[in-house]
Amino acid sequence: MFDKNLTNFSRNYKIGISWFIFSLIVSSFNDVIAKYLSFYLPPLEISFYRFLFSTVSLLPFVLYNGILSIKTSRFTFHFIRGLFLALAIFLWINGLKSSQVIMATIISFTIPMFILILAPIILKESISLKLWIVTFVGIIGILITITPNTVNFTIDSCPFVIAAILFASLDIINKKYVIQETMLSMLFYSSLFTTIFLFLPLNFNLVTPQIIDLIFLIFLGVNSNIILFCILKAFNLVKVSSLAPLRYLELLFSGLLGYFVFNDTPNIHMLLGTLVIIPTSLYIAIQHFK
Repeated sequence: MFDKNLTNFSRNYKIGISWFIFSLIVSSFNDVIAKYLSFYLPPLEISFYRFLFSTVSLLPFVLYNGILSIKTSRFTFHFIRGLFLALAIFLWINGLKSSQVIMATIISFTIPMFILILAPIILKESISLKLWIVTFVGIIGILITITPNTVNFTIDSCPFVIAAILFASLDIINKKYVIQETMLSMLFYSSLFTTIFLFLPLNFNLVTPQIIDLIFLIFLGVNSNIILFCILKAFNLVKVSSLAPLRYLELLFSGLLGYFVFNDTPNIHMLLGTLVIIPTSLYIAIQHFK
């Protein structure tokens, strides 16, 4: 019996790890696609199409499961999520337009730090002094990463940092209300409201995408749902704390894709910042899920 349970655990662990690694690969491809599209389309329009196609790709699941699967009484909650997500994705894609893909990945590792900073304010959680110190060290890592030299501050990195703060806020909001909503309603309404928020400032002034760009935009939208699906599958099989160290494989994937697609190479500041950010954010993630 013990051997059988051990075998099942090992099998589930391998499957869970595979789902999670696949989500990281798809996420890296999404950043590359978004950066490529930013050469031809405005970031606001890319963001809009991403969530438009994300919403459309969810409609078959809504029809299959019935309208009750997206029934909700918390439209204010979804409204706020949509607003935050619209701003975060727009800033993220705007940052990708002028920065390396690997820079975006490095800054994304700081989200656990911002969650820790915001949690006492929003969730009234108590944070130990040790975690505050680790977070402060992580912020130093951010400054190292986004500062090209000791004098000048690169403005290109600011959108990523602001987006990371918004993503952290979203994670906290989701943590507070996710158990009160179905997963399909969380996906559908976040995509729907984000699409609406991104469409309003466009004011019908859309640049007509080429066929190849339209195909990439569809992939961008569908991939967004695939990423979350893979993460949820992984979480069902493996503890979140066990997956935390694997998160940094995305640095390898984004680095390789950025090099081969855009000939991007990380500078010394990115590498030094990474050496600070990875251990601090990993420590925070593991402590959070103990």
